[in-house]
Amino acid sequence: MAENTEENISVAIRIRPLNTKESTNGRVWKVLNKYNSITETDAAGGPLIQRTSGRSFFKFDRVFGEEVLTSQIYNGVVRNIVKSAMEGINGTIFAYGQTSSGKTFTMQGGGPHVLDCPGVIHMAAKDIFERISACNDRSYLVKASFVEIYNEKCFDLLVSGKSVALAVREDTQKGVHVNCNESIIPNYESLLSTLFVGEKNRSVAATEMNDRSSRSHTIFRIMVESRENAIGGDDRGEVDSFCDADSYGASDGAVRISTLNLVDLAGSESVRHTGATGERQKEGGKINQSLLTLSRVIAGLGSNLQHINFRDSKLTRILQPSLSGNARMAIICCATPSQLYLEETRSTLQFASRAKLVKTRATVNEVLDDRAVIKKLQKEMGDLQKCLAMQKNTPYHHLKSNMLKVINLFENSADKMILNRRHSLGTSASLPEAHQAKKRRLSAGCYVQGEHFDFNETMLKVALKEKAQKSCKLDSNIEEIVETRELIDELNNKVALLEKENERLNRENVLTNRKSAETEESLRLHKLRVNSLEMENENLRGMEERNSSIRLERESSCQRKVIEYRERLDGLTQQKNITSMKDAEHKEQIKERLGLTRTELRELRVSYSMVNNEKNPYRDLMMSLTKEKDLRPAASSSERGSADVATLQNVIENSLCDVCCDKENTPLSPKIQGFNCKVKGLAMET
Repeated sequence: MAENTEENISVAIRIRPLNTKESTNGRVWKVLNKYNSITETDAAGGPLIQRTSGRSFFKFDRVFGEEVLTSQIYNGVVRNIVKSAMEGINGTIFAYGQTSSGKTFTMQGGGPHVLDCPGVIHMAAKDIFERISACNDRSYLVKASFVEIYNEKCFDLLVSGKSVALAVREDTQKGVHVNCNESIIPNYESLLSTLFVGEKNRSVAATEMNDRSSRSHTIFRIMVESRENAIGGDDRGEVDSFCDADSYGASDGAVRISTLNLVDLAGSESVRHTGATGERQKEGGKINQSLLTLSRVIAGLGSNLQHINFRDSKLTRILQPSLSGNARMAIICCATPSQLYLEETRSTLQFASRAKLVKTRATVNEVLDDRAVIKKLQKEMGDLQKCLAMQKNTPYHHLKSNMLKVINLFENSADKMILNRRHSLGTSASLPEAHQAKKRRLSAGCYVQGEHFDFNETMLKVALKEKAQKSCKLDSNIEEIVETRELIDELNNKVALLEKENERLNRENVLTNRKSAETEESLRLHKLRVNSLEMENENLRGMEERNSSIRLERESSCQRKVIEYRERLDGLTQQKNITSMKDAEHKEQIKERLGLTRTELRELRVSYSMVNNEKNPYRDLMMSLTKEKDLRPAASSSERGSADVATLQNVIENSLCDVCCDKENTPLSPKIQGFNCKVKGLAMET
């Protein structure tokens, strides 16, 4: 892959064989290896009448059938990403699918002997160390960490015993990270031991679909750091090794840092298939929620949305740097062809289709360590010193050379003239010894050559005058040279002072930058604290609002019940009043009828007395009623009314025969008989 080029996420599909439970339902998905596609079929394995892309037909980068081995998947999908990780480019490998679809088998292998059936993690680790052994021009450092996300909480799987939930943090140097243990891995066997320790601490449980179902997402992270070696193969760790400008040849000392994330996602679950209850059902809900967030993030990245909320899930938050684009990514979607899980497989394939739309732009991650910075500064210092030396020496040497040539020319010309003249005059005793030697050599040469110089006194004076003038010029030039040398020394002193001042300013700048970084870090921590306090405040406000709403609901419910009870009480009171009124009216009616009966009795007595004064059967009745009324104690009106009615009924019934017949059983007149019947009916009605 060329550096900083845009590419799509590599998406591959792996269809696993049917298990015993699924074999009775048959296959409804068929792999088309020639076209790297998968299509839905009917129960008999035939093609559907209507094929719909994105629902019953899907095309991906690679599609692997039931008979394909994990090694083939690694070579076709993962190997290039591992190679890029060795070159300083981040990489991320996902295993996605429903529960019991073969994700853990793909990533971590299976069987009683894992090395006989290795997974993607084992193959990637082996490939990394083989590449390190084959590379002689770079030094490598490999570290590994292993975390799980269980019920939306992060735990370090390399910590034995009960682990504490880890916080997801973010800073300018590390980016989004989790403060977990990072083990230094010297070889392939050490990495397998680290993986084995983490697997022992992972959360697993049994469901109706899988005897060993993963209840958490796991992220096995391999960090690879590399630096180019020296030309002579010297990889000393001391800073002194950088003192020699050529100790690393053309190498700039940059360190490449890359991260390879190997993610084994927990499978999506349906309660109707897993039969989960209690704690297992709660775990399944958290898993489905996390996978739904991942699906939304993938859909948003594929749609180029302006804002993607990675914070809705710990999984997407931790993998935010990779999902944001600075990594090469591959997703291996595992599925089953069984008709029993038709819709679950369709959902997995639709997720893979959305993931194909996501684009990434991975770059080589290079940083300069302290040794490389020192080497760079030393190289710049050497260049500056060379420039300074050229500025110091070049003008002075040219000037000195020219002056020396002039001086030598003047001296040779004057000495030659003086020596020749003295030789001709024979007065060489006053000349210095050096000049005499020159004279002897020159005279000997002249005599040998047969040359004779004839100078007169005037010419000698002119030569001496010219020599004096030239000596004056030479003295002035020497003074200029001395002044120039002093000026150069002064400039050198100023340059030294400026260098010291520059070093002091650099140190102050370093201290200022350090203080600025500390201030920024403190400010960031304060901001994080403020954000956490604001979130807690919002949570408290939300709880207060919920409590107030619950309190208002309870108060309104109590008020409604009070109003209802009051209405019922008012209804009962009103009903009681109505009943009392009806009772009073009934008593009044009884009293009125009783009064009418008495009046009619009086009238009957009068009439009877008028008809037959001797035969008056109601006389005894009226007298008995009067006596009972006088003898009865005082009672309430209702009791008196009831007693009067009962007495009247008894008296009337006892005296019916007397009313209807006289003492000789002679029938009375029809008027009296009618009145008797009327009285009887009134008594019965009463």
